[in-house]
Amino acid sequence: MRRTPPKRNDASAQKPRLYVCARATSPLTVKGSTFTRQCRDCGARVMVAPSGERLLQTTPTAVIICMVCAPKYVAQADALGVTKEAITERGNIEPNTWKDRN
Repeated sequence: MRRTPPKRNDASAQKPRLYVCARATSPLTVKGSTFTRQCRDCGARVMVAPSGERLLQTTPTAVIICMVCAPKYVAQADALGVTKEAITERGNIEPNTWKDRN
């Protein structure tokens, strides 16, 4: 007789996965960031670091929100978390020369 694995009733599987980004008008950025994405809630353009772009490729259902809109999601969603790669990118922070164009 073949056993059927139990169904996961994991509440976190139903929560949106958030990727919180700084707005594109932020005074600082990480070298290599892109400025082509928008906050789902307010529509503000956000910057995504190279590690974030790779993370979004592996988590296509992630919801992108800006830091201004993020606080209202704290109680109902899990953040994607900080990767080792994102931590090392802190050394590549530079002035955001794109901020006036965004």
